[in-house]
Amino acid sequence: ERFMEVFYHELGHLIYASLDEKDKAVFEKRVPMYARNGAPNYITEYATTNANEDFADSFMMYMTRRGVFGKKAMRSEVLRVKYESMEAS
Repeated sequence: ERFMEVFYHELGHLIYASLDEKDKAVFEKRVPMYARNGAPNYITEYATTNANEDFADSFMMYMTRRGVFGKKAMRSEVLRVKYESMEAS
């Protein structure tokens, strides 16, 4: 399980590097607020680091725990936009 998390996180970095500016914009908008119990704007605390890590952790969660990500996305418009950008890709 941990191997797949790391794999998808690192793959997320490669994908992020290939995105156009419009697609990156969703993750470059920094919205301060992370709550351990709900992650209202970021899927993980590490995702708050920068846009690249935000995309990589979001991609990892989308690929490994899509249901968890989806439930958290229902509680935050910011996170919902990130989730939907993963679905559109």
